[in-house]
Amino acid sequence: MKEATLVNKIGKYLKTIPNCCFEKRHGTPYGKVGQPDISCCVQDKNGKGIRLEFEAKILGNTPTPIQIERLKEWKNAGAIVGVVYSLEDVKALLKQVNMV
Repeated sequence: MKEATLVNKIGKYLKTIPNCCFEKRHGTPYGKVGQPDISCCVQDKNGKGIRLEFEAKILGNTPTPIQIERLKEWKNAGAIVGVVYSLEDVKALLKQVNMV
């Protein structure tokens, strides 16, 4: 499976979640290098918005040092972050905010 295929699967799944807003980041000359592939905000069962940042990778690939640094920045700011290799990995992160 290609990384783009995984990102598309994640996007289709996120569309099914009520009160979920997400975007796929596209690398451009104007963007910050190493940003996670998907930025997402979901409302938990208490009505609080929770920020999640996903770096999608196909099995066998690992994040680059700059991608790891960006994930750390988001985590330090309070976001739930993760490197995801499957839709199940995304569901596990969403479980942390009681969404699945």
